[in-house]
Amino acid sequence: MNIAMLGSGFIGRFYADSLQGYRSKDKIVSIYSRREESVKKFADDYRVAFATTSMEEAIARPEVDVVCISLPNNLHEEAVILCCKHKKAGNNY
Repeated sequence: MNIAMLGSGFIGRFYADSLQGYRSKDKIVSIYSRREESVKKFADDYRVAFATTSMEEAIARPEVDVVCISLPNNLHEEAVILCCKHKKAGNNY
């Protein structure tokens, strides 16, 4: 599966390590973070091709199958609404 990761902090990195390190069947193809320096570092660390500070851009990419929502709780609703808008499956953590 091709995954859009929302959040580049501790939880996002925990799931990225799990997804890419252990399963090896899934690939993070898009990363969103609010801060430019955070999203660039995550993209470099996990070899993610598309990095953005726009949540909608990260979710809307055509290659994305699933969205992993690893954001603070107050941002979950916005993320879920965008997943619905772009017909993407989303997982809240």
